[in-house]
Amino acid sequence: HTQVSWFAYPYGFWNAGTAKWVEKSGYHGAVTTRLGIASPSDGMYSLDRIGIIPSRFRAFIDVRLCFLIAEFVEFVRWLKL
Repeated sequence: HTQVSWFAYPYGFWNAGTAKWVEKSGYHGAVTTRLGIASPSDGMYSLDRIGIIPSRFRAFIDVRLCFLIAEFVEFVRWLKL
């Protein structure tokens, strides 16, 4: 059993009422999908963030890796090993 301390608003949808509900539910804070660096003036239940989307990064790496493998295979064929 893992206790969850922070809340992320689904799809970033939030307002003052949902922020109050999250606070009353016992979370330490919540993040929005607004792009930015969190600051104390945001309030603990409406923090900005810098999103990192692993699936897109992973897709980029996978595509690049495929190209590198293809280049290596062509190089080996060129060497006739």
